[in-house]
Parts: sequence; C-alpha cells; structure tokens
Amino acid sequence: MATVSLLALIAAALGWAERMIPFDTGLPGVKIGLANLVIVLVLYIYGARRAFAVNMLRIAVAGLLFLGPSAFFFSLCGGVVSFLAMWALRRTGLFSLAGVSMAGGVFHNAGQLVVAGVYLGSWSVVYYLPVLIMTGAASGALLGVIAHIVLPRLRKALGSAGALH
Repeated sequence: MATVSLLALIAAALGWAERMIPFDTGLPGVKIGLANLVIVLVLYIYGARRAFAVNMLRIAVAGLLFLGPSAFFFSLCGGVVSFLAMWALRRTGLFSLAGVSMAGGVFHNAGQLVVAGVYLGSWSVVYYLPVLIMTGAASGALLGVIAHIVLPRLRKALGSAGALH
C-alpha cells in the first residue's frame, strides 16, 4: 500500500511538473505524458494490479489538486483506456517496452477523443485523431526509450534492496 501510494505521488508530481514546463505545440491536448513513465515502469516491475492502482490513485490525486471535474473525467477515461491497452500488449509478450508505451500514448489520446465526442455531442472531433495518434506514438516512444534505459537499473536497485515484492 505504501509503495503504491508513493509511486502514485511520484506520477502525480511528474504530471504537475509537466504542466509547469513551457511546452506549447499549439495543438490542444498534446503533451508528453511524463506520469505515464511511472505507470509503464510499475507495470513491468510490479505487474498489472499495482500499476492499475498507481494509475487510478495518480488520476485521483491530480484530479483533486490540479484538475476540474471535466478535465478529471477526460484524464480518467484516457488513463483507463491507456492502461488496458498497455496491459493487453504486455501480456502478449509480442511488443517491446517502447511499443507498449507507444500504445499507451495512442490509446490515452483515443480514450480522451471518445469522451470529447460524447461531451460535445459531435463526432467531428474524430478528424483530430491522426494528429493525436502521431503525437501519442511519438511521446509514448520517447517515454518507452527512457523506461527501457531506466528499467534494468531500477530492477537492480530494487532487487538489491529487497523491494521487488
């Protein structure tokens, strides 16, 4: 429980830090998604149950501290869809860590786009999908490469500290 809470707070802090970085692409909804780095690492180190718990707790903390009700709902839907995609691809064993992370970025955006369509009462937002697929894949790939570099070091540090379980 303490590990999940700490990891969720780290993910929430990364999400907050990302909001503070002056990164404006001019495209609404496009961001790197630094908090997802923690989620994908937890998925690979601790498994799906803890990763899902960290993800939900991160979204709740961010929702209470930084987001309004509609942004919270967008984040929740994107986070759940993203997690389910990463979990499913990870289970197959056919995708690299970067591929799993890319799917997370793409499906996060797709989940939010579905919410936007329902919220606006119009599916014209689907025209924005190619942009969100490209940016989600790019940010997911970047985070996947970072996770690929960090994961062995983190496993070694956690293993030597007896903290893997």
